Amino acid sequence: MNMMHVENEYGGNRKDAAETAFKEFHNRTIPTDSKLLQPAANDDELIQAKKVANPVMQSKQHRSVQQEMKVNSKLGISPLGQKSELTRVFQDRKREKNHQERKASSPPPKSEFEQLISKRREGLEELEKKKVEEDNLPEFMKVKNRLGSK
Repeated sequence: MNMMHVENEYGGNRKDAAETAFKEFHNRTIPTDSKLLQPAANDDELIQAKKVANPVMQSKQHRSVQQEMKVNSKLGISPLGQKSELTRVFQDRKREKNHQERKASSPPPKSEFEQLISKRREGLEELEKKKVEEDNLPEFMKVKNRLGSK
């Protein structure tokens, strides 16, 4: 491969130009002026920051709304007439508790089949109670009940 040599402003080819530029860059001198390296003595020498203009804050409407919000906050008035989050949570809990109590106090309506079964159960419970009462009676009462029922 034959490399073409291109002449440039340094009088040589590109490689020579790059080497020369590299050497010049690294051989440069850093200014050691004492004024450049020392901090500013007063505020006049410093660059002063300017306050950025905010068009929203400068509008009369925005300022009046902000002022109204501050006054309402100090007085405890909620904006838009809304309740505080804490008040809403307490009301929701109270409403849920009342709903649960109503559910617990009123059993759901029973179907016809469930009603028949409950009537039979009540009848059987009454018979068992009578049997238990008779078993607890003294012997002479049992005899009297048997004779009286004939």
